[in-house]
Amino acid sequence: MKERKSRVAVILVIVEVLVVLLLVALFFFKGGLDIDFSVIGEKFQELHLFERKIQLYDVYCDGDYLITVEDPAYVYDFLDNLKDKYRKPDVEYTGVYIIEAIDIKEVRKKAGEAASYDDMFSAFHSLNVVSYREETSDVTIPYSTTRIESSMFDEGYSYVKVAGQNGIQRITEEVTEINGEETSRRLLTSYQAVAPVAEEIVYGIRKK
Repeated sequence: MKERKSRVAVILVIVEVLVVLLLVALFFFKGGLDIDFSVIGEKFQELHLFERKIQLYDVYCDGDYLITVEDPAYVYDFLDNLKDKYRKPDVEYTGVYIIEAIDIKEVRKKAGEAASYDDMFSAFHSLNVVSYREETSDVTIPYSTTRIESSMFDEGYSYVKVAGQNGIQRITEEVTEINGEETSRRLLTSYQAVAPVAEEIVYGIRKK
């Protein structure tokens, strides 16, 4: 089947060349004809281009065929723009990826089979972008209160011996976003940045 198609393509090219040569011969041997050779040349080039097989690239998504493009750089540029769409300003990401597996394979096809930019937009509109970033936050550790009884003071009397202070627990999480929306968090580190200070209150217990 492939050999038959190849033979047909060769025959078409030969016919095109013979037609042009015939027109050139008529022009020179019959005193010239009113022929626009630029138009003929354009038509010949157009026909020849679309019939002849050239190097193109098939794009697959998770193993399924999507589109055919002239240059794989078009695909990479489009995917980079898609990832940038979901990057938040002033946020440092540890990674931004297309979830689906994109594969590009060299093929030989007619030039007319290459997709336009609009075709690419339609083909890639369902792709998903996953991004990862780290977020650090502080969580308050409430201080505890210790009651100290003292017979040196009357009942009803109390004073703060040591003022309580809250501590700080510092945590770092990996935040996962899909298409710009947070989907999960994973704890990376957690440590006590500031230890809490227990408050001590002295209470009098001496009977009046």
